[in-house]
Amino acid sequence: MRLALMFPGQASQFIGMGGDLRRLSPSVEAIYQLADAATGLPIGRVSAVGPDEYLTDTRFAQPAVVATSLAALAILREAAQAQGISLRPMICAGHSVGEITALVAAGALEPTAALAFVRWRGAFMAEACDSTNGSMAAVMGLSEEDVRKLCADSVQATNTFAEVANLNSPDQIVIAGHRAALQWISEHSRVRGARRAILLNVAGPFHSSAMRSAAGKLAPLVSRLSLTRPAYPLVLNQTGQATLDSDEIRSELISQLHEPVRWADSLQCMWDFGARVFVEVGPGQVLAGLARRTLTGATILNVQDQPSLDSTIQELKRLAETE
Repeated sequence: MRLALMFPGQASQFIGMGGDLRRLSPSVEAIYQLADAATGLPIGRVSAVGPDEYLTDTRFAQPAVVATSLAALAILREAAQAQGISLRPMICAGHSVGEITALVAAGALEPTAALAFVRWRGAFMAEACDSTNGSMAAVMGLSEEDVRKLCADSVQATNTFAEVANLNSPDQIVIAGHRAALQWISEHSRVRGARRAILLNVAGPFHSSAMRSAAGKLAPLVSRLSLTRPAYPLVLNQTGQATLDSDEIRSELISQLHEPVRWADSLQCMWDFGARVFVEVGPGQVLAGLARRTLTGATILNVQDQPSLDSTIQELKRLAETE
């Protein structure tokens, strides 16, 4: 099976995520307990019942998304094994903090180390957010060149900053910047030909130059992180290219904080590599939706709860039987 695994990033979280998966297998609860111990934060409780202000806080959101994705991966593997399905992917990728989940899935990073690392990643990024009046916005229907021009004009008009942050699909680009610049863009984007621009409810301007201070603080932790060669290629956010090189991955873990996520390129890379079945593993269906809009002819699945797990296992079994 020409399988690719995808792991979501921050903003996919919601109160109650992973809830019914906990009832299916003790391995799910074990991962949340591991997350609590590795981070010193009540990740399992916050994922289950909130409150919302905790779950939207970057300090909690990032380890909660990673823990829930790891839990979904564990139960997907158990269900696949029970059905005699080989779940070994040919390639994987994760969006922003999801890249760390992908490293665990590929055997390049131990779960405890990953969760402890994400705890500090979230904390350093939250500190950077606190020093800027920033956020993010999604612009639909403009090219990358047009969005960059829109950002440049907003900077000139507001004397603040706005930058391309996520190149998610051919028709969706997320920008990060000062709230004044984002508001200017939301008011002027349709005149430039955009279908719409939506201000996002996020804590700060991620994947922009505002995160350089966080990257600097994270760098010493990355240098000490115990990374091994992944069992299969990882597509890097910053380049949209696949690698097995641990040093390249280590460098990426620092630079991806302040560089754009080239997700559309990442999807194309996995397709060009030969993947035809794409499974998003973790909360939400953002990546599955982007894949559907980007990859014609691909089978797109996701696992975040019992219904999506059951339907994914059913489809993977059908695909395996037809090979």
